[in-house]
This record gives sequence, C-alpha cells and structure tokens, in this order.
Amino acid sequence: MWRITLFAMLVACVFASKKTIRPKSLGGDGQLKDRLRAKAKGWLREAKAAVSSDFEAALLKATRPDMAAPKPKHVESVALSVAAFEAYRSPDCDPYGSLLHKVWSRLHEADARTVCKACYVLHRLLSAPRAGGAVEFAGLAAAYAMLAQRSSAKTDTRYFDERPVLRLQSQKDADYDVRKWRKFVAAYWAFVDGCWRSAAAGPPATPRAAAAAAAAASALAARAALAFPDYPRANDLVASVARRLAADLDAYAAAFVVAAVAWRRPGSFSWQLAGDVAPRRRKSKRKKNRKP
Repeated sequence: MWRITLFAMLVACVFASKKTIRPKSLGGDGQLKDRLRAKAKGWLREAKAAVSSDFEAALLKATRPDMAAPKPKHVESVALSVAAFEAYRSPDCDPYGSLLHKVWSRLHEADARTVCKACYVLHRLLSAPRAGGAVEFAGLAAAYAMLAQRSSAKTDTRYFDERPVLRLQSQKDADYDVRKWRKFVAAYWAFVDGCWRSAAAGPPATPRAAAAAAAAASALAARAALAFPDYPRANDLVASVARRLAADLDAYAAAFVVAAVAWRRPGSFSWQLAGDVAPRRRKSKRKKNRKP
C-alpha cells in the first residue's frame, strides 16, 4: 500500500507546478493521461533498448520519435555492426535479413519522425561500412532483394512496400503537418528504396547504363530535397537528411561525368562495351601536306 501512495505522491509532485491544463490546440501539453501515456511510451522504449543487444539498442536510439537529428554514434554503431556479419553468417542464421527486418519494423510505424529516421539509417547503410567492404554490401543488397519478394505478417504486404511506410498519423506529443511529412517521406523513401533495388540488381555493365543510373538517382534525390517539410535551419532532423542528400547529389554528378566520358571515349576506363555503341569520331578531311 505504501508503494502506491509513494507513486501517487511522485506523480503529484511532477505535475503540481501545472495548475491549469491547456489543450494541444492552444500550445499546451494536453490532458494528464496524454502526457502520462507519452512518458510511458518513452520509458518503455528506453527499457527495451537497455535489455536489447548492442545493435538493436543503437537502432532504437537512432530512431527515437523526436525532431532531433539521429546521433552519429548510434547510426555508425548500426553501420559498423554490418562488418561482423560475415563471421556469424550460416545457413541457419542470416544477420543481414535480421537487420533489415528490424529496420522494417521501424519503417511501418505511424510516427513520421521514426519513419524518417529509419529511412535515414537505410540511407546511411548505402555507403559501405568503414570496417566492412564490398562483401558486406553485397550481402545487404541480396538480403534486401530477397525480403522484397516476401510478405510481412505485420503489414499484410511485401517487405519495403510503400503503402505501410506512408500510413502516417498525427501524434499527440508532436505538432507537425502530417500531409507535408507524408509527401516528404514518400519522396525520400522512393529514393532510398530505388537505390537499394538498383544495388541488388548489380553494378551497371556499360558506361551508358551507369550514366542513366546516376541521372535517375540524382532526379530522385533532388525530388526528396524539394519536398522538405521544414527549413533545414529550423529542424535538426531535416538538416541531417539534407546534408546526406547533398553529398549524394555531388557523388552522382561525379559518377555521371565519369560514365559519360567513358561512353564517349571507350578506351579511357575499364568498361566492357557489351552492346553499347559509342559514337564514332568523324575523320578529318584535311589533307596532310606531303613533302616533295
């Protein structure tokens, strides 16, 4: 009985300073039950992160439902954990699929902030981990393609389907425009999902295909950048996404230039022009001056 009394006194002390309860529409914190529900969800999330593995704890902390940018140490912990997957890979254990399954569980939540941060984590994984390499990236791409063909029991759709990602709802503990965020998440997810599906298909076989892939990825990244729901200076989460998209746009521009040069000059880079016809150079009609 004394425990219940002590808990009631603690709750009363926390909210004693707030004599009047203002609704969310007037800029207040809402009803007492809404505030307690939001705090309970936060405590449950932190408790789950405390008892989970290091990787899952880092993923939960990187996708917290707030407008703060994902902490680099949490995102990098998820990325660097991929480097150890080959040591644990076996016919009975697929760490790549487990990672993508956990990220997918964050992607089909109703909170736009969590969904955006989960997209950001997948966006970061598109870059090869510092401690990993091409083998780990190929394993992730293959697992992504395999899961994309399977059905998810929680969403009644296939993995990485766009419909569950866009089932966003307004949250009582946040004040943001759901329509703007849904538009942005749709564009951002189209870019991230398109990059992973392109990576699963393998590298381009010809310079012309590489130039087309770089141009398509640049268009998707620019579309996501134009759909920002808020100014990057006013929102840390949007600013973090903007910085990574800007870096990708620079990289795609460089890749397009390299592919275009290789297409115009077949011998300049080590690409096999299988079925890709490079433009022929016109022969000069000038006559060489012959010595008598």
